[in-house]
Amino acid sequence: MNRSSTIDWIKMILLGVILPIGLIYLAGSSWISQRAYLPGRGTAGGIWLTGSAARAMTFVHVGAAVIAHAMFLHAHLLGSRYFEKLLTFGGILFVGGILAAMCLALA
Repeated sequence: MNRSSTIDWIKMILLGVILPIGLIYLAGSSWISQRAYLPGRGTAGGIWLTGSAARAMTFVHVGAAVIAHAMFLHAHLLGSRYFEKLLTFGGILFVGGILAAMCLALA
């Protein structure tokens, strides 16, 4: 095994497995505590969401985890059999969660 393939495997494990596990953990803790952070634009900072808006933000974290898993593991290792379906599912979760969190935060 040459050096570049070893680095590729390390990237696949870190970004395709460890990063999604961390995002799922973040989603779980946000769901349980009903408190999540919505980053702001630039240096303005963000806001802390509570209640149902924080629970909606957990779908954003799960969507990001699915997208990261698909991009860094399925795209390189398993081919494109599930790649497009996972990206579509993750994108729907991500965009739907952002829209729901923003609507619930403003309500």
